[in-house]
Amino acid sequence: MYMQYGLKIRDERKEAKEEGRAEGRAEATIEYLKSIMETLNISIEQALACLKIPKEKYGFYISQIN
Repeated sequence: MYMQYGLKIRDERKEAKEEGRAEGRAEATIEYLKSIMETLNISIEQALACLKIPKEKYGFYISQIN
């Protein structure tokens, strides 16, 4: 019983770490996009293409910047 509880907690911590890392990567990407847009004076779509962001993720990043 205690072992199962310990495994559950370990799995939840691992999942939380992974979610935190993904969120951090998204935040960094948003900052990179803003910087590229400002420096090169290009559109969000052009900045996304520069960073080779998959097209299926464009909507997410566009919504975060606009």
